[in-house]
Amino acid sequence: MMEKLFNHPTWLKIFSLLLAVLLWLYVMPTYMTEQPKSVDVRLNVIKNANPNLVWMEEDSQPSTVKVSLYGRNYLLTGITKDNFTATLDLNQVTEPNKPGPLEIKLEPVGISRTQYENLSPTVTPKSISVTLMEIKTASVPLVITNRTDQVSVGGVDWAYTASTDVTNVNLTGRSDYLTGVTGVITLDRASLSPDRKVINATVQPVDAGFKPVKLPGVEVQVKLDWRRLPPGKTFRVQPATGGTLGPGLVLGNLEPDPPNARLRAASLDGKLPGQDFVETVPIDVTGRTKTFTVAVKLAPPPGTVVDPTDLTVNVKVNIDEISTEKVFKGVPLTRQGGPKGADVTLGVTDVQIRFQGPYSVINKIDPAVLKAFVDLEGLTPGKHTLPVKVVLPAGVTAVVADPSVVEVSIAVP
Repeated sequence: MMEKLFNHPTWLKIFSLLLAVLLWLYVMPTYMTEQPKSVDVRLNVIKNANPNLVWMEEDSQPSTVKVSLYGRNYLLTGITKDNFTATLDLNQVTEPNKPGPLEIKLEPVGISRTQYENLSPTVTPKSISVTLMEIKTASVPLVITNRTDQVSVGGVDWAYTASTDVTNVNLTGRSDYLTGVTGVITLDRASLSPDRKVINATVQPVDAGFKPVKLPGVEVQVKLDWRRLPPGKTFRVQPATGGTLGPGLVLGNLEPDPPNARLRAASLDGKLPGQDFVETVPIDVTGRTKTFTVAVKLAPPPGTVVDPTDLTVNVKVNIDEISTEKVFKGVPLTRQGGPKGADVTLGVTDVQIRFQGPYSVINKIDPAVLKAFVDLEGLTPGKHTLPVKVVLPAGVTAVVADPSVVEVSIAVP
């Protein structure tokens, strides 16, 4: 009977319709549910029509914006970032060098305006602060950092002096970058040689702190005047001293900075000394009590000159204090503690003490304040062998008592 029922065309149609209705009722709640969704959309920037205006904050701005949507599931299905365009039009700026917020314009792509509006789209950020800076040209001062220097070519030393026919150069760029700018030329010493009298050098724009500025450089012609130098050699700096330190003090290490210096013969055909060191002008240490640093000139041997001639050397002069010892004889030996009312007999009444330490400490010890004693605390009547104890003056590093132990008799009446 069921077979006949399903084979009947009318019943089959009714059954199919009921099945479709049941399926729709099952999926409709999910299909109609409202929910949020977000996509990241690339930010398109339309440059200002004026080529002499550039976006100051461009390097720090986001490349995408977030588009937030909210709507029924069937409207959100298939929506991607490609269904939107986000545009920042710099032509909205009418006044240069003045910051201001520009609104980001969001538009639908491939979906109807009605569907777009039903999704309630919002963009984050809604606007971006934009400052358009003017491109200007300014004349800035020109300097050569290593205008004079030396190079060695084929074992021969040469000195050069660089110069230009201009003292200023024209630089073009953002107006804010041009404030306080200087054009700097730093010559590459490795590429210089006496046969190059004229070179083209690139000017690097820098700010007041000598940091590079994002401005295009320009080329300037630099002239080089060359002068051959007499033979030169590097020598070890050996500081010289004069005068006398006070008692108890000795000279420690002498530390020159720089440790080496270059000498040249006084003439092109001159010769350099065979020694490997050059002395400084004598440093007077008279009256000095502590380590100090002093700037001194070099004293080159006859027929030589210091290169550069104005070179000074900072020398750290270390002053050390000697360690010494001193013997004090006849220091009274006393006792501490012991049974109350006891009769105490010490084997000796005085001792000899040898102190060791810095000269300034040992030399100032007052014999009248020296104290040597034996400790009787906790002892019972009878005979005892006890160590001699000494109160150390401040700064003393070692002490020896002679004798180091004494016999002690304790008797109770």
